[in-house]
Amino acid sequence: MSELLLVNLKGKRHSSGYLARSGEAIPSLGRMSQFHVQNFGGEYEEIARRGELYVAANQADVTSTVGLAATYTGLCLNNPTGSGKVIVPLAVAAQLCQDPAAATVLGVGVSYLAAGVTVHTTPLVIYNTLGKDATLVTVKADAACTLVGTPRLVDVFGSSLSTIASGIGPMGKKLGAAHRVPPGGMIFVYSLTVVHYIAAFLFTVEDEADA
Repeated sequence: MSELLLVNLKGKRHSSGYLARSGEAIPSLGRMSQFHVQNFGGEYEEIARRGELYVAANQADVTSTVGLAATYTGLCLNNPTGSGKVIVPLAVAAQLCQDPAAATVLGVGVSYLAAGVTVHTTPLVIYNTLGKDATLVTVKADAACTLVGTPRLVDVFGSSLSTIASGIGPMGKKLGAAHRVPPGGMIFVYSLTVVHYIAAFLFTVEDEADA
């Protein structure tokens, strides 16, 4: 029974069966015939190796707009109309650079309009984690743009009082592919009050037909 589960795995043999490629799961049976799955490699290693893992990040301190204002500054991923792709955000993080003007909350906002974002005031370069600029990705990232549709807050990942504690670290959250951004859609870092931060989105992209 155990051999039947393992014969189709690619890789080298070891004491408990066959080693899969890095990042893949190895199924096997325990002493009581219970089913085990053991993962090797990092959580995102496989999609990174395939060149499908991307980062969009501010390259300097930005002064955020408040709430859901259409004239937006911060960090926004947006998916152009007709891209044929769906953005799948995996994680978000932000580091405050100065004391906020008032106690604040950081979160994730989304919006959608068929025409998509058309005003890209401060475009950013998207980075492929293989170590190169993602010039072939149709997705866009902006430190300032004009949001369209009806922006709304859908998640939160941090908060701060008006005085930052000395040495406070970055705030962030795994998004678990829960938010999917179709052509015409956008996902952005939300702030309740004006703050200075540097933020980043980790994401992958899927073909729209497969999403």
